[in-house]
Amino acid sequence: MADQTAQKPYAGMLLLACPLHIRITASYLRNTSMASLTKGDTDDPFIKALWESNTVSTPHLLGYLTCVRPYMGLMKLIRRTNRLEPKRQLPVDFVFSGADEIVSLKSAKIAQAYPNSRITVLDGCGHAYYTQEALQFIRSRLFEMLDT
Repeated sequence: MADQTAQKPYAGMLLLACPLHIRITASYLRNTSMASLTKGDTDDPFIKALWESNTVSTPHLLGYLTCVRPYMGLMKLIRRTNRLEPKRQLPVDFVFSGADEIVSLKSAKIAQAYPNSRITVLDGCGHAYYTQEALQFIRSRLFEMLDT
């Protein structure tokens, strides 16, 4: 029996911190170093979140840049999906963090070029750290798409 969820059409895409333009900041280098040294045992919410959310394992700092490749494939998927359903340009919600240590806010300008895109910048958030208000906003956007 086929999976019923696979047959449901996409309502859209929700992309968090999509690295269309990357820059390495001093705070990224500091936070990454502190996350490694403290193993997340700190009161700094940015460092703690970076430690808890980091799923890229690499022996050297520059290896973290390898996570960019899947996002480029995702952008191709967005274009291909919209070509398959040209009458129904799927909405693409791009959510960026105002204090992101890796993804430049220039990514938001690039994202505006995608058809049917909606851009949101969350203040007080970093690449891995989101305030409770921001998490609630992201949940509401996701459930909004699922209800469509």
